[in-house]
Amino acid sequence: MKQSLFFVGFCLLMTCAGCVGSKDPQVNVTAAIADHLQNQPGQPLDLATLGSDEWQKICVLNPYTVNTEGAKILGFNWDFESQSSIKENDGIALLVFVKDQSVVAFAEHPRHKGDFTSLKPACLNRDDAVVMPKKGTKDWISFVKEE
Repeated sequence: MKQSLFFVGFCLLMTCAGCVGSKDPQVNVTAAIADHLQNQPGQPLDLATLGSDEWQKICVLNPYTVNTEGAKILGFNWDFESQSSIKENDGIALLVFVKDQSVVAFAEHPRHKGDFTSLKPACLNRDDAVVMPKKGTKDWISFVKEE
């Protein structure tokens, strides 16, 4: 009987553990953007609400970006090619969270859940990171800098 109760308790614990929010920035960032588009369509998205509190700027790398191009965008070297699939995947944009001269987090964000590839400039300071959803290509919503 004790073993059965233990097993049931263990199963409940494991089930509930899956209910807690993910620590993975990629999952959290994509979920937050998708939630915004669904629950606040047409409203500005403040990117400062994404990720941890430690980043200072967010940069977007478009599909097929290689390390040399990424370094120009960020202003420092980071091995995008080995850390992500941005070099060969046109279905994502790489959202890179930067503090000083280092990457503190990144997310391979699916473009069909909010396309950042039209965002200009490619990097936004945290205190000026509000973007607007606009109808884009392929019936996707694109994010652009709020004017």
